[in-house]
Amino acid sequence: MESEEREATGVTRSQNVIHVAPHDAAAIALFLTPALERIDESSAATQLLIITPDSETAVAVSAASHPMVAERPVDVVPLTNLARAARTFRTRHARAVAGTPETVLTLLQGSTLKLDQLNTVILAWIDDAPDAGFAAALESVMGEVQKGAARVLVVSRLTPEAEALAERYVRRARRVEPAQAEARATPIHYVTVSTSSRSEALRRVLDTLDPLKATIFVRSEESELQVRQALRALGYGGDDDSVEVTRGAARSDATLIVLYELPANPQELRTLIGESLARKQVVALARPRQLALVRELAAGGGITPIPLSGAVGDARGREESMRNEIRAALVSGAPSRELLALEPLLSDYDGIEIAAAALYLLDRTRETAAAARGAYKEGQARTGAGAGAVASGWTNIFITVGSRDGLQPGDIVGAILNESGIAREHVGKVDIREGFSLVQIASSDVQTVVNAVNGKMIKGRPAVVRTEREPGAERERGERPAGGPRSGGGGRPDRGPGRGPPRDRGDRPPSRDRPPSRDSYPARGGGDRPSGRDSYPKRGPDRGGSSGSDR
Repeated sequence: MESEEREATGVTRSQNVIHVAPHDAAAIALFLTPALERIDESSAATQLLIITPDSETAVAVSAASHPMVAERPVDVVPLTNLARAARTFRTRHARAVAGTPETVLTLLQGSTLKLDQLNTVILAWIDDAPDAGFAAALESVMGEVQKGAARVLVVSRLTPEAEALAERYVRRARRVEPAQAEARATPIHYVTVSTSSRSEALRRVLDTLDPLKATIFVRSEESELQVRQALRALGYGGDDDSVEVTRGAARSDATLIVLYELPANPQELRTLIGESLARKQVVALARPRQLALVRELAAGGGITPIPLSGAVGDARGREESMRNEIRAALVSGAPSRELLALEPLLSDYDGIEIAAAALYLLDRTRETAAAARGAYKEGQARTGAGAGAVASGWTNIFITVGSRDGLQPGDIVGAILNESGIAREHVGKVDIREGFSLVQIASSDVQTVVNAVNGKMIKGRPAVVRTEREPGAERERGERPAGGPRSGGGGRPDRGPGRGPPRDRGDRPPSRDRPPSRDSYPARGGGDRPSGRDSYPKRGPDRGGSSGSDR
């Protein structure tokens, strides 16, 4: 039967193949089953390599392989940890492995993994590869694959990036893609999830929207089992038929359709929804890398994130200007690097909660910078106080970082607030000099600030922080603060370069090149030392030394 299906699609075992399928568990069987059938159980060598965009996909491929192999010893080993992978190759036969190109390349370079008997390599949904490092590692791994090995490329959409991958690694390949049908514009709401948080997201969708009648769409038996377990945990079941799980068409009276897994194409979505969109809301549970597919399924109907309960209330209270900034960034195109960097957080938090945390951090940074600018302007506007004068209740602290280090008022105020935790109003005037800075701190918090900030890095330099002994007095006396920096060769910077305080140089040994001292001159006539100015030898007209008669 399986051979008849492959003949019907024009695909045979030995051919290179391109599959167009959504990034979900149901699509894994499409490309993995023929590859597993080609594995020779009598050989312990690695015969199947599945390259995935991330470790999560590798684990999903491994989990989906279990019912396919039944009792055969050909489980797919996910390469999610290098140390564990090395132990696996020493203790068991890894006939099929799945992992990112970076992990595979490291194992190849250490001779832990060998591909000399590889018969199939599958590139599973790598068209959304995040960066140049991924592409370079993929190039190196594919260079180790023998020419005779069958190559399979799986993509969610036939984008220019997917076409470029096909041209480079899977030439003259047969294409297996669903039949194209007339698309219908369908507005879709979505919630960003990870594979492990999908069930929790479903619960929150049902709690937030509380539909009278709902249909949940799945494409695999494993997903159907997860959904039914989640529904039982929520109290659905028995005589309660308000929520159904389906792999085909939705119930006609459904007011909510939840796409637990995404349909393979717009035609499948249209079959699910039916001919009428009236009084039906469609919500997709999608991973960040699947948002492009969600937009394609909408077919111009638009996609909109749906806020769930929890931390959403705080996010709704953000200023409109902040929302406009975010809208502008999204209109210009979702930044793929940032999406992939935040994706691991989705296993523990909802997407809207992550966005709210990012907004909070951004707001705090902006407030700190604005407060520092205000404090600096306030200090500049003060009159009737000298540079070292301190208002009542304030104490100056001395910090060994200044303008030549690129220091700005916001840098120093931010460091003090972040390290010490004191209130912003307890930081006063900030006076930045070339080699050091003076900051007014509420007297009650001075020791806290000194202990917290001393030795910490400010603008890439470890800062020495201490209180001034007598605020303002040191500059009036022209003394350099103990432990403070020298500027221009010595002394305090405001004394000017090269003018340090006098030092007792002590006795120094005589030097041959040093001119003789007064005591060393002989007295005229061999008497005692000269007693007056006129008794010293006179210089000649050239001012270069004594006259010839004096010598």
